[in-house]
Amino acid sequence: MTTIYREDVTCSVCGHQSETMVIGSTNEFGSSDLDFRPPEMMRSTIPYWLHECPSCGCSADDLADVDPRVPNVVRNPAFRSMRSGLGELSDSARKFRTATFIACELGDYAGAFLRALHEAWVHDDEGDSIRARAVRLDAVDFLHQVHRGGLRVYPEMGADEMVTVDIFRRPASSIAPPGSARRSCRSPARTRSARCSSFSGSCATAGTRAATPWTKSSAGAEWEAGPIVIKVDTHSGNETGRSRLEARVPGVYRATGVANNSSG
Repeated sequence: MTTIYREDVTCSVCGHQSETMVIGSTNEFGSSDLDFRPPEMMRSTIPYWLHECPSCGCSADDLADVDPRVPNVVRNPAFRSMRSGLGELSDSARKFRTATFIACELGDYAGAFLRALHEAWVHDDEGDSIRARAVRLDAVDFLHQVHRGGLRVYPEMGADEMVTVDIFRRPASSIAPPGSARRSCRSPARTRSARCSSFSGSCATAGTRAATPWTKSSAGAEWEAGPIVIKVDTHSGNETGRSRLEARVPGVYRATGVANNSSG
């Protein structure tokens, strides 16, 4: 059973007091998805995972207790610019997009990864596959930033790689591999601020990155995603094509499968 209650909260960034909805209790029945999205009933509580200040726009788990650096991020003109471009997103997606930006600005790439992944779940529920895939690619980029720092997001061995494989198992015609043209959206060589601003701008809007199919005329292609190696044999570049995917994580596992490009 899930219980939701109303609570007055004072934003620690701007001091505005507002009413928010808080999860009192919930539960889980069944197994999580491959990307660790929980089963019901917790699954349906995602609109209440973050709280948003109606005054300054800050989004956090607890508006009354945020990182001391967050006020500087929220008062930055880049934050206001980012927020001004979120008019087409639902309330839930906007909260996760905002939290992703804040985490990115703080250099918390693990947090940015999780917030971006959670936004993708929101788009899944809304039936918006284009935005869901685009945001998942942003999540992969953030995950690579975590790994470059020698850290992991999940404590379980191979969990980071499993989530990466789950992202890349989706339609090959809709997701481009690392190093393709979409890399121009946020290059690792850019400053952190430039990367976060790019995420919040044209790179994170639907259609600009995920709509261009990745096709190969050769028998197959292989690339690395963090410590894993993914090989895709593309039989057809159109929406009805099928791709054979093989993922190898040294010392952990090896998985193969066939992706139908017309499915999610």
